[in-house]
Amino acid sequence: MRVESTRASTTVGQLQGIDVQLFTHWLNAYAVDNQKLEQFYSKRFRTEFLPAFETWLKSDPMNNPKAASSPFGLPEYKLALNEQATQAEAEATRIFQEGQDANQQSDDYVLNTVALSMVMFLVSIAGTSHSIPARTGLLVVAALICGLGVYHLAIFPIN
Repeated sequence: MRVESTRASTTVGQLQGIDVQLFTHWLNAYAVDNQKLEQFYSKRFRTEFLPAFETWLKSDPMNNPKAASSPFGLPEYKLALNEQATQAEAEATRIFQEGQDANQQSDDYVLNTVALSMVMFLVSIAGTSHSIPARTGLLVVAALICGLGVYHLAIFPIN
C-alpha cells in the first residue's frame, strides 16, 4: 500500500509539473500577446486543470488584485490521483498498525509461555530439594508466577 501511495504521489507530482509547464508557457504567450501560441497551449491543458484555469480567468487576474495569483491555489484544481494516494497512505498506516498490534500480542504470549515454563522448572527443582523451607519457597514462587500466567492467559485477546 505504501508503494502504491508513493507511486500515485509521484504521478501526481508529474501531472502537476505538466500543468505548471503548460500554464507557464501559456502565460508567457499571453504576456507577448501571441494568441496563436496561447491557443496552442490552452488546447493541451489537462481536463483536471481546465476548471481551475477557467475560474482563474473569470476572476480577471490581470486587472483584479484580489484574484488568485495562479489557478493552482484554487479549490477547483483537484487531481483525482491525489485522493487515491491519500487513501492508499491511510490504508498502509492502518495495516502497519494492525501488524504492530499482532506483533505485540505475539510477544506477550511468548513472555507468558516463558513464565509458565519457569513454573514447571521451579516445581521440578522443588521436587528434588531435601530442604522443606527451600521446597516451600520454590513452590510459593511457582504458584505466584503460575497465578500471574493464568491471569494473563485469561485476559489476553483471542484472534
